[in-house]
Amino acid sequence: MRAIVCLLPAFARCATCGGTVRAPSGMALPLANVSACGTSVLTDGGGAFSIECDQSHGAPPWDAAVWARQYEPRASASVAAGGGAVVTLQPRPMPGFPATEWRFEGWAVDASRGAVPGSVPGSNSSNSSNPRGINFLAHPSAYRPPAGDRVFLTSTANSDAGPGWTQGYWQTDGEVAARCVAGQLVNISNPAVRSTAFTGRMVLTPPTAPAPVPRLLLLVGMDTVSLLENKNLQDPSRPEEWVAAEGDGALTVDFAGAPTAKHEDYRLHVFAAGFDCNGTSLRNWLFVIPDALGGAPASPPASPAPAPPVLMNHTNLRSGNLRRESVPSQAACAAACDGDSACRAWVFTTVHNECFLKNGGFCANNASDPCGGCAPSGGGACPCSAGIKPGAPAPQQCFGPPTPAPAPKPGRACGRMGFASASLTGPYRYCGLVEMPDPQGLDDPGGPASNCDSWPGDLLQAGDGSLYFVNGWGNLYKAPPGTLRFARLGNATIARPAPSGSRDDLHQIEFTFLPPREAGGRWLLYHASYASTTANAGSKKADYGYKQAIGMYSFVWDAPSS
Repeated sequence: MRAIVCLLPAFARCATCGGTVRAPSGMALPLANVSACGTSVLTDGGGAFSIECDQSHGAPPWDAAVWARQYEPRASASVAAGGGAVVTLQPRPMPGFPATEWRFEGWAVDASRGAVPGSVPGSNSSNSSNPRGINFLAHPSAYRPPAGDRVFLTSTANSDAGPGWTQGYWQTDGEVAARCVAGQLVNISNPAVRSTAFTGRMVLTPPTAPAPVPRLLLLVGMDTVSLLENKNLQDPSRPEEWVAAEGDGALTVDFAGAPTAKHEDYRLHVFAAGFDCNGTSLRNWLFVIPDALGGAPASPPASPAPAPPVLMNHTNLRSGNLRRESVPSQAACAAACDGDSACRAWVFTTVHNECFLKNGGFCANNASDPCGGCAPSGGGACPCSAGIKPGAPAPQQCFGPPTPAPAPKPGRACGRMGFASASLTGPYRYCGLVEMPDPQGLDDPGGPASNCDSWPGDLLQAGDGSLYFVNGWGNLYKAPPGTLRFARLGNATIARPAPSGSRDDLHQIEFTFLPPREAGGRWLLYHASYASTTANAGSKKADYGYKQAIGMYSFVWDAPSS
């Protein structure tokens, strides 16, 4: 990581190093992290920061590290005492995805330090007492009422980890923190709900014939799914106004012809124009997350490969870099890898006390040159040490023939099945795979090269009519105009984990988009977060970590003209 350098006159004992963090366009980046002189601060709404430095931290200049979500964690500038420098961060690449000018706005709903402010006692899905408020957050959804300056948010919520109910919040334009609506928005007590009221997502239908007035829908549940409607488009925060959309609200899905009937979440998409399903153009589509879908189980090798050593002194591993961190010791580097579910190996160098965390794409040097790429200073001992997590795949040699990949095997939540219907509540019939289940990538589920652990995501359309799909881990897909045949946009993801200790240091997941109130405005992207740690004593782990915050980005999108 390149450094910001703070310059202090030799005669001074203390001074303020400061400046602003910006994108290349000059847009200020709030909530960027600046670390120097043993202190870390976040930039304010205008991207400004200041840090006090003194001689106890050594002679000037001092190094500082800067990172911001959606930008490369690198910057270089000379900042004299008193501040005034402009530190420019470069956006992280998302080739082929026409979103620009990303800015992390903050946390719309936050339970990382305690129950969500304003959350009240209620009942969970089993109607037992729930006096501890909301400590679990997932599956965000957002809607703009036709008038006013507010956004209505929903999320899956619970006092413990896991599904509970659908909660409502109000957010005001220009502000980030949302206010929790009193009581639970939708739970098992709703007459139209037949199972746990979680993974709910609001859908505003496009105003097209034969329904020129938009309808506000909420698809809720997983095994037995219900479609609700609220005709109060201005204030959908009243629980009693969420009623069955049609009939008793039960959604009917026919799995005949589908590769599997085992599934997880549904997502409803109502399009302005129809897409082909077995020769019929239909506007109402369900994207269904399959389970146990993939090739035959991989055959075991004739002779199992020996387990890699856990620790290798004077050794370097190449490629597969997740990120680089400054740490005080080899043990701290190993601990950083242990705390990151995406990390498979690590390399620590004593030259700069740097730690390189690796994904499953790392490789090993030839035995004749184990230190290759980590040159010792002055011809001494190799300054690198490396470690491989138990259970990680044996590394390929960096400059030899690749190890044959195992055959694909069934995984959880791999790809998407497409179903369509002429009616909102069905019956929905199978049309085909809209996202292929391969590559499986089961050694790195949810990773940039895997279509598995593909939790609910969202769609948005570009100016040329192409549709873009973002699955639950942020993998990016594109379908040509007029089709729902989504193909991967390389291995880029719409977001990546933040550094260790952040609310989203494991993953950002379950994305949902919200268009601007006026054409040409900034779009919003909401996401749930996985964290490795929590300061909320009432929070419990769910699957990979703690789900305790709903974050919000804004960005500029190449949207179709109205």
